[in-house]
Amino acid sequence: MLDRGDADVQRQVLEDTSGRDALGSRDHGEIRQGRREWHADVGGVVPKPLQKPYPPVFLPFASSPNSIRWAAQEGVTAILPPMHEAYASPLFDLYAEVSGKPRGHGTGLLRDVIIADTDDEAMALWEDSGRFSGRAWFEPFGFRRGLMDPVTKKFATAQESIDLGYALVGTVDTVTRALEANMKRQPVDWLFCYTYNELVPHGKLMKSTEALWTKVLPKFM
Repeated sequence: MLDRGDADVQRQVLEDTSGRDALGSRDHGEIRQGRREWHADVGGVVPKPLQKPYPPVFLPFASSPNSIRWAAQEGVTAILPPMHEAYASPLFDLYAEVSGKPRGHGTGLLRDVIIADTDDEAMALWEDSGRFSGRAWFEPFGFRRGLMDPVTKKFATAQESIDLGYALVGTVDTVTRALEANMKRQPVDWLFCYTYNELVPHGKLMKSTEALWTKVLPKFM
């Protein structure tokens, strides 16, 4: 078993695997130190899909220049989380520059999606799901820093976040306007939806998903 506290072994692991293509290599690395042995199937953690051609590979939470550059070089679709335009715009530029694709191609957005009969109902559901889990889980990891205005050092309010398209929360009309705000800033190929199973009651979640598919997205296709 690999002793994670053994710095020498860990360095050797990095040396053995750093030069390999993580997406395609099936070579095996082996490390011996005393009685310890480590055997790894690099890049082989899941079987290849049966679908041909293979479905595209996605990189969610792509929010750093290094991540964006890697995705563009490897032909991986970069999915950007909600970010202030001052941070997101240079990343779209970088992906286009490295990939050679038109700006926005090969990229997507990750957004909370909750559609309800009224804005107030959707906001209440969001408060108990996306905003709750954001405060409890994501914010301690620093995820929200990308939404801070670099000039004022302030964050958008919940309503401002919807108006700016950082979250797709509200009625069909409200969510349509929020998605339009995103598309005006930068059209993208993909929309990844955070839907919060269990935190949003199942019936309301199914209704929200159906409304997105049948009433919102057709306006952008």
